Amino acid sequence: MKIINSKLITIKNIRQSGIYMIINLANNKFYIGSSNDIYNRKLAHIRNLKKNKHDNTHLQNSFNKYGIDYFIWVIVELLEDNHDLLIREQYWIDSFDACYSDIGYNMCPVAGTVLGRKHSQETKDKIGDIHRGKKKSKEHIEKMIAYKSKPIIQCSSTGKFIVEWESAMVASKVLDITQVPISNCCLHKIRYYKDCLWFFKEEYYSNDFDIINFIPKYAKPILQYDLNNNFIARYNGFRDVKNFFDKKINTTHILECCDGARMTSYNYIWKFENAS
Repeated sequence: MKIINSKLITIKNIRQSGIYMIINLANNKFYIGSSNDIYNRKLAHIRNLKKNKHDNTHLQNSFNKYGIDYFIWVIVELLEDNHDLLIREQYWIDSFDACYSDIGYNMCPVAGTVLGRKHSQETKDKIGDIHRGKKKSKEHIEKMIAYKSKPIIQCSSTGKFIVEWESAMVASKVLDITQVPISNCCLHKIRYYKDCLWFFKEEYYSNDFDIINFIPKYAKPILQYDLNNNFIARYNGFRDVKNFFDKKINTTHILECCDGARMTSYNYIWKFENAS
């Protein structure tokens, strides 16, 4: 078994068994799946998404909104034994909380059920062991307790300090939101949750911390220029840009302009503030 999650490797012509991830670069949400032929499975996903016939409606709706250029297919893990596919898929779904709608596109918490595959009793027992009988090490338990009790900082998506919380558990109870995504933000498994950034207090106040590195693109300040490169206005992210227009616009085009993929959008030049 070979793990390749240290770097995100785009799936090319690799006809091997394993676990893959489809990542939306626009919002960092992802889908986790498994196949005994990752490459052909990728082609099947693309074919169904383009035809608007994908079984996963969450993924399909997102694909329709952002387009294929904002999605990448990466290998998470390669496997030599096909019998372990669903077991390992279940492991990664659980590890990344892929079934939380704010985090991932997976619609069912049990690996393989969306595609209608029937698990053998052995597979059912193994998946059950993951959830019920798996003993956690003392070190793992101590880490879980430490994460739950660590003070955290909540910031707006633009990086503005909001409040300090005693822990992710306290924040989730007071705000009536899910605790796991808050913790995953603090662990940098996901970028943001509920339109906010979340950090462990010790990291937030460390000398080498720079919140600019964590602000999502949709919330970065944007500068607007006319076609002669004369400055017009500054906006606090794409939501403010939308308010400038009297009609519905596609902010993806403006994002492409800010990223340098387009010269202009809607007859204006757009740039991220402090862009090099």
